Amino acid sequence: MSIQIACNFLEEQEKRNISNVTQESFASPIQLRGRYNRLASSTLVSPSKVYLAADTLLVIIDRHNIDGQILLFNCQNNLQFLAKTGFSGSGPGEYLGLWDVQSYGNTLWAFDAVESSITLLNIDSIINNRNYILSQRIRITQPKIHDFLLLDETTFIAGYHGREPRFSVFNLNKERLYSFFKYPELPNIYNIDPENFNYNVKANIYRVNLAHGISRRQMVIGYVYTALLQVVDYEKRECVLTVQGPDNNFPPEYVLTNDGRADLSGNGQLGYLDLKATDNFIYGLYSGRSNILDLRANQIVQYDWSGKPIRRYVLDHDIYSFAIDEKNKKIYGIDASDNPLIEYDLPE
Repeated sequence: MSIQIACNFLEEQEKRNISNVTQESFASPIQLRGRYNRLASSTLVSPSKVYLAADTLLVIIDRHNIDGQILLFNCQNNLQFLAKTGFSGSGPGEYLGLWDVQSYGNTLWAFDAVESSITLLNIDSIINNRNYILSQRIRITQPKIHDFLLLDETTFIAGYHGREPRFSVFNLNKERLYSFFKYPELPNIYNIDPENFNYNVKANIYRVNLAHGISRRQMVIGYVYTALLQVVDYEKRECVLTVQGPDNNFPPEYVLTNDGRADLSGNGQLGYLDLKATDNFIYGLYSGRSNILDLRANQIVQYDWSGKPIRRYVLDHDIYSFAIDEKNKKIYGIDASDNPLIEYDLPE
């Protein structure tokens, strides 16, 4: 990183704490051997994302499953299948581009990136196959939502594509409460005008995954195309911590495509392909590889909320997404095999 870029980045993040980590910052990697859960896998078609909900449920997005795109399994009973919901379409209970599912209490919030909408679902109604508690759909299209993060039972963060401020906090009445945060600095090596530079370059290169520390009232931003994490106090609207690493690939190297958009260059390295947070720790599915078409990885890095490296887990399978169950000391991963759901036991 050049000195000028480093200074600009510090100014952008209001000179908050920056932590530089390397692979050697972690203790010796912990090798984990997984086992396929064939019972749960038998109900899956081509899952893409996995989450833990209400401490007892494993929630999986399976967009190609014609019987239901959201599947629930019981973590306390050998991942017993409980229910499916959500079909392809634009009507009630349907999704055109189901992208994310998050939970709060007894509700699931399903984000449809194509419809730019969030649907609130009652977990008991899904499991008991009842409609006595109707789902609620919130659609925000001006501008469209690109990223989604649930804060509590009444508010959520919407992320935009190519706009600054990058995020807004909304309530259930679709009222925008406030907006905040800019993109990290990036050299404009092609002399693109600022508006198109934000939209066609920064927005594509700075793709993110989001996670939430509920009790901390902080969000984590994990960047897909570079080794960068940011912890943001969204109420104060400021970055409180930046973690660069474990590879030294910030800022990311990029090239322009024929249509004026940006792609990671052949020398670039992928960063955090999935991100999860608990009250205690931040976990990232970290790649470090140069093949931008392969959005799988086999290592999960763990930090505390001060940015201190805790552990690095090396898995025996490449996975697309993961869920952390700290209470039962489990990692659940999704891969591309015929039995895509893998369980890992965490050490004491």
